[in-house]
Amino acid sequence: MRVLVVTLVKKEPPGQHWYGAHLYGRSLVGAFRLEWDGQLDYLFLVGGDQLYEGEHARSTAYLNIARKYEQARRHALAMGYDAILQVESDMIVPPDALKKLASVTDAGVVYGLYVWRHGSAQWSAYSEVKYSTGTSLSADPERARESWGKVIDVAGVGDGCTLIWRDTLERIERWTDEVGHVSCDWMMSLDCQELGITQKAHLGVVCGHLTEKPSPRILWPDPEQEKLYRIEFLDWPLEEEVE
Repeated sequence: MRVLVVTLVKKEPPGQHWYGAHLYGRSLVGAFRLEWDGQLDYLFLVGGDQLYEGEHARSTAYLNIARKYEQARRHALAMGYDAILQVESDMIVPPDALKKLASVTDAGVVYGLYVWRHGSAQWSAYSEVKYSTGTSLSADPERARESWGKVIDVAGVGDGCTLIWRDTLERIERWTDEVGHVSCDWMMSLDCQELGITQKAHLGVVCGHLTEKPSPRILWPDPEQEKLYRIEFLDWPLEEEVE
């Protein structure tokens, strides 16, 4: 089985604080230490982004992400890969992540578990996804704790550590609306629902989500904590720059 690991890498223009590509050593180590017996190739998509400031900055990011994931999807199909494993550049994945996700063969999309780093620190596994609203599994702590370590049906969502099988890649395109109001992972979840493609989350694939704000830290899902996540604080420097 041939799998393509896809990572999108943000690159800032000259003059920005983090000029160069954002590459976190701990994330890279996790991605390259994935356990796999078949062919495992890596595709890093860096730069080429449209950059706007002010109120359009986040929308532009969504548009760039959707464009790159669509490029990766077409490449994987053209080159005959059986699946894509999406690993975001700020995601810390366990060595057995791919093996566990690939063991779920009765779903078109299989998600690992992590915690959002923006806004409310909710779990990325969602029981409900609609165009403008969604419900995280962590909104129901009792159910979240009961589901820990299990494979469960979900409505989506999140590209952080996500396996997409080839038959699903053939049926969907990665996109967001023309103004980039909604992320492409959200739109993929909606597309899968509309097309009847089963989505599942493996809650035994527990990933760390690295962030620099408000200070360097990693957010980890943790059912033993009151708010279902814990924080691992880090020291600078976090990243190596690539010019």
